[in-house]
Amino acid sequence: MGKNNKTYFYSDFTASTLTLLKAEDNGERVLIRDIKEINLRDEEATAGAIESITENKRDGYLLSTVGFYPESSFFLYRELEEPKKASDGMFLSKLVASEGKVDPEEYTITVLSNTKGIPIDFSKAPEKEVLFCGAKTSECLDFQNRLLELKVFPRAMEISTLGTVGALLDYLDYEEIEDPALMIELGMDTSHAFILENGKVSQYRLIQQGMRRMFGMVKSELGLKDETAAARLFHSDTFDFQEMGPKLAGGLLREINAYAAFYEVQKGSTIRHVICSSTPGKLPWLNTTLAKMMVVDPIEIEYGDWLAERGIDVEKTSVLEQHTTNLLGSLGLMLDRVYKEKKDEVEEETA
Repeated sequence: MGKNNKTYFYSDFTASTLTLLKAEDNGERVLIRDIKEINLRDEEATAGAIESITENKRDGYLLSTVGFYPESSFFLYRELEEPKKASDGMFLSKLVASEGKVDPEEYTITVLSNTKGIPIDFSKAPEKEVLFCGAKTSECLDFQNRLLELKVFPRAMEISTLGTVGALLDYLDYEEIEDPALMIELGMDTSHAFILENGKVSQYRLIQQGMRRMFGMVKSELGLKDETAAARLFHSDTFDFQEMGPKLAGGLLREINAYAAFYEVQKGSTIRHVICSSTPGKLPWLNTTLAKMMVVDPIEIEYGDWLAERGIDVEKTSVLEQHTTNLLGSLGLMLDRVYKEKKDEVEEETA
C-alpha cells in the first residue's frame, strides 16, 4: 500500500448476508482490494471473516461505513407546493404522518433533495422535490448494538436502499439510459419500488409482496416440511428456479404491473427497464423472469468499465464476476463518500 493511501471499508448488511468491501484511495483513484460475501447466520465464520479482511482496527473494531435494510424503513416522494412551509418542523411531521403512515415520534427521519441526493436545510434553501426516508429509531439502535457485537464500529450508517438508488442512477447516467427504469428491492413481506428517470426518483411505492410469499409457494410446490427449509433451498445453488420463476413472481408482478400502468398513465412515458436490486447472488433468475414477464429489458450491471470511468479500479476483476446486483449497496456507500470528497475539494479550491 502506498505511503499516502488511505484504506476504507464498506459494509452492506442484508438480513442474511454481509457484503464487505475493502478499498484504498490515493487521492486520485480508488482501488478495490477485496470483496467478501459473508453468511451472517454463521456467527463464528462472520467474526473470523471480519477479523481477517482488515488491518485497520480501532481498539479491535473494524472501522467501516455501514449500510443496512431496516424492516421498518419507509420512503415518501413528494413535490411540495409551498417549499418554504417545510422550514416548519410541524409541517413536515404532519406530512409524514398523514401520507407516509408513520409516527414521526418513533422514527428517525431525513429529508433529501431528490435532485441532489443530499439532506435539505429548508431554512437556507427550500426545495420542491423531496424524498423522505427513515426507519424506527428503536430498530436503528438495535442494529448499532449488533454492529458492536460483531466488532464493527460505524464511521457512518445509512439505509442501504438510498445508496443502491444512488449507484443505479449513476450507472444509468453512465450507460446513457434515458427511458424510465424500475428498481425493485425485495423484502420479506413487502418490497420497495422506485421508478428512476432523468437522474432522480420519479415515483415510489411500497409493494405488499415479498420473499416470504415465495417461500410458502416453494414449500407447497416441492412438498417441503416448512418455510425455513424452503428459504434455505431458495437461497442455495442446489435447485434451479428458472422454470418455477413465473409462478413464484406472479403476485409480485401483478402489483408491479398495476403500479407501472398508473405511472405510465400519469406521466405519459413507458417503463423500458427493470432491475431487482438487493436479491442474493443465488437469484439471478428473478431479474430475468420479471423483465420477461413485463416485456422490458433487464438491467445487467457491467461493473468494470463503469467503475473505471468513475475513478475506481479493481485489483482482481474476477471478484466482480462473482457478484450480481446485490453489490450496488456497498458500491453506493463508496460512491457517496468519493463524490462528497471531490465536491469538498472543489469548494475549497473555489473558496
